[in-house]
Amino acid sequence: MPAKGINFPVINTVRWWTLRKSFKRTIPDTVTTGYLSSVLNVTLESAQNIISPLKKIGLIDNDGKPTELAKEWRDDEQYASVCEKIRQAIYPSELLAAFPDADASREKVERWFANKTALGTSQVRSMASFYLLLSEADPTKQDSPTPPTKSTQPTKTASLRTKPPTVKIKTQAEKEASNGTVATAVLEPEVKPNAARVNGYGFGPSLHIDIQIHIAPDATAEQIDQIFASLSKHLYKGNDVHE
Repeated sequence: MPAKGINFPVINTVRWWTLRKSFKRTIPDTVTTGYLSSVLNVTLESAQNIISPLKKIGLIDNDGKPTELAKEWRDDEQYASVCEKIRQAIYPSELLAAFPDADASREKVERWFANKTALGTSQVRSMASFYLLLSEADPTKQDSPTPPTKSTQPTKTASLRTKPPTVKIKTQAEKEASNGTVATAVLEPEVKPNAARVNGYGFGPSLHIDIQIHIAPDATAEQIDQIFASLSKHLYKGNDVHE
């Protein structure tokens, strides 16, 4: 049965490195909730929850003043020995003997904490993470990139290739004969911005036109000729249109 009330100090990995960087720059006279809130960019309530673990692992005393251990903690050459001192001070010998270094299975370390405490999965994972952080004792990890705390959605950018707009123009030609024969022209220009052709005035976009002509079955040859003559007159006039 897990023993109720057993708890081990936990400090978030990102906060651990952030606080160490701040200590390397300047050691504060007193570590207060206001100091932690500013350095770690957390609320005062969250900062208050960090004070107790810092006291338990010996980086600050009961008055919040940094200890000699905290000064050694800043030094890369002494960092590993400081982590070992913390491990020896707060963890039982059976844990240290079973998992002496960072190569230990995280799953097994979590199981140990779960069996020794009456805490939930999230807290057990945090305890195991902090134990493995101390076991690793690698100061170079301070400069390792940390994952973003908030998920971000990729920004949608406009495609370099835009689909040419399709323009549909429907025109009704005049009645070509007294029997009501009607010619309907459906124009669907396809504008291609990247395509160019030479005309009388230099370069310009190409234009593709599809024409549909509906002619009554009883239209005479003369009426059909008139339809095409009208189309030729209105669609292909001018010198700068080439087929």
